[in-house]
Amino acid sequence: MPKPEGKKDFFVKITTIQLMLMLALYMTCFLYCRFSADDGSRLLADYRQLTAQDMDFNDFRALFSGGTEEPEERSDTDEEQTTEPPQEAAAEDEATTAVSASLLEEDNTSPLYPLDSSHTASAAFLSQQIQTAPVFPVAGSVSSSFGNRVSPIYNYNEQHKGVDIAAKEGTVIRAVMDGIVSMVDYTPGRGNFLIIDHKDTEEEKIQTLYQHCLKILVEPYTVVRAGEAIALVGSTGDSTGPHLHLEYRVNGECVDPMEALFGDLNAV
Repeated sequence: MPKPEGKKDFFVKITTIQLMLMLALYMTCFLYCRFSADDGSRLLADYRQLTAQDMDFNDFRALFSGGTEEPEERSDTDEEQTTEPPQEAAAEDEATTAVSASLLEEDNTSPLYPLDSSHTASAAFLSQQIQTAPVFPVAGSVSSSFGNRVSPIYNYNEQHKGVDIAAKEGTVIRAVMDGIVSMVDYTPGRGNFLIIDHKDTEEEKIQTLYQHCLKILVEPYTVVRAGEAIALVGSTGDSTGPHLHLEYRVNGECVDPMEALFGDLNAV
């Protein structure tokens, strides 16, 4: 038989419950006195006043740092004065525009041909007829010709879209003809490569591509002349050894660069 609960335990429980009720009543009275209805209305009115004013960061900082002054209201005339550029800046912009226009009118012998977002300058350059004779791009020997071959990397038949010219690593690669560098990039297959546009008209677009470079020496949109150093021979990307992979493209189609440029596969 369980023993009946003693009187002492009963009174302890009753006392504990009474103390908890008194504490809850005290907290309720304290919160009511601390945040009365008048205080809530005043806080709401202050909030609406703040949000209705046009204040910047400095105004808020002055307000909450203990300052008693209200932020000054800004007039429409003040906003117009702040947004209007000064006359000196306008004159400087006009001078910069004049210099850019004069650069576009200069002869394209500049090492870095000026281009705008629409590439109008490059279009003018590439519409000209190619005047210079092709230059062999690197001191080396043709190790793989254009056309069908067995891939030295993957060991299957493929259409080789250019010619491979074996050369010592670090040998200078030169531009085949005058042109503008249109792309400098890297891919796992091509390695470091660049593309030069030599002609770009409605009738014909001519490009050369140089792959597997150790290092690229020119930047995009740079005008290069035939024989100018543009890169160094390397073995980056899918490559079995240092060489230059050269492609010659006409209207996006790859043709034999040796026949198109030099007229004879045995020229070198």
